[in-house]
Amino acid sequence: MSRLLAMWMGLVMGVCLLCQAPAAFYLERIDWSPGWRPQAISGTLWDGRIERLGPWQALAWQLRPWAGNLQVSAALAGQGVQARFSGWPWQWHAWLGPHARTRVDSGAWQLGGDWQGAVQVQGRGLSCTRAQGQVSVTHLAVVTPWSLALGDGELHLLCSSGRLGLAGTVQAAGQHRLELQGDFSARRLQLSGQLEPEATLLAPLAQVGWTRDGQRHFSRTARW
Repeated sequence: MSRLLAMWMGLVMGVCLLCQAPAAFYLERIDWSPGWRPQAISGTLWDGRIERLGPWQALAWQLRPWAGNLQVSAALAGQGVQARFSGWPWQWHAWLGPHARTRVDSGAWQLGGDWQGAVQVQGRGLSCTRAQGQVSVTHLAVVTPWSLALGDGELHLLCSSGRLGLAGTVQAAGQHRLELQGDFSARRLQLSGQLEPEATLLAPLAQVGWTRDGQRHFSRTARW
């Protein structure tokens, strides 16, 4: 056996052992940000599941590197999300859309609504080259920890100068208009809203400190 063949076989065996090892072996050694440490990890790096990761629940993945394919599903506030990635770093394609609803832990935030549509992104390396499609929702509402109707909305992915962004709106006639802006490169998400004088959102937002003294406009920014 030549030295080159032996090295190649050793590399293949090493990669197989690496990916077939329990996912928990690797993920539990990461220095996670507060509140983001994964819980109940099962499976391998190729086919695994995490019951909770930050606000996400039921995060599952299937990786097939030899085919350039990755499938991921998860739930956020009870709403399932499914994503598919294909291609290679120099030319990839991603598809993202709503999935089946998932039960959440008692006391956790849960949203209700009828979600439709999908978004697609194409890119090279860490840059996007094109984004299209939209996801829309009707009868969006907070189901728990209290009941609150939010209205109808839509969500878009944006691609500008190679940077991937997010834009969305939720509005209810005579109540409010909420706007969501995201910049994934800057790791920033901004939520702002304009409220009508009789908006039902006024009391909950004042209770959590987002508005005060009759203020009818708010803006909050989150970074990760």
